[in-house]
Amino acid sequence: EEFLRDFRIPPGMGKKIVVIGVVIAALVLAAGSMGIVGAGQRGVLLRFGAVTGEIKEEGLYFKIPFAEQVVLMSTQIQKYSAPASSSSKDLQVVTTEVTLNYQLNASSVGETYRNMRQDYENRVIQPFIQEAVKSTTANFDAEQLITQRPRVKAELQDLITKRLAPLGIGVVELSITDFRFTQVFQDSIEAKVRAVQQALEAE
Repeated sequence: EEFLRDFRIPPGMGKKIVVIGVVIAALVLAAGSMGIVGAGQRGVLLRFGAVTGEIKEEGLYFKIPFAEQVVLMSTQIQKYSAPASSSSKDLQVVTTEVTLNYQLNASSVGETYRNMRQDYENRVIQPFIQEAVKSTTANFDAEQLITQRPRVKAELQDLITKRLAPLGIGVVELSITDFRFTQVFQDSIEAKVRAVQQALEAE
């Protein structure tokens, strides 16, 4: 009993503790009810985990604590690079190094998140590039892939653009950084080039 008497709350202290508790609770609620969408981002508003369709623009936003959540989606230009193996029209094996600069459509980030969350590179970009490369290179002979690279790039970019646009992903630029063939074919190309040069020199 003496121990309990020693730890009694002093008069008036109880009200102060209650006030402090209320202030802390208010601060926690206030902090949970607002946030910031940074430059080059959009915020997808979720309510109990479901996409609401409301998109938060850049700047300060407000939401209902605990019930709502804002997922940030980048609308800046992003880069994806990957090699893709395929065959040319004359059945030469070719490895194509492709770099894709793309950008999420700011007005449809809600649907992008609903369909793919933030995993759009693995779900659609990577397989679409692989499929488009195989489809495009099959229209050209191996030598044409080398000599008509601008045309190959244009066809490949057009195909990928058409596939990604309905999903809210815009193609900014596609680059073919390299075509690599089998060593046997590379050697035959080099031999052909040397033969042409020697013929010109002989003339």
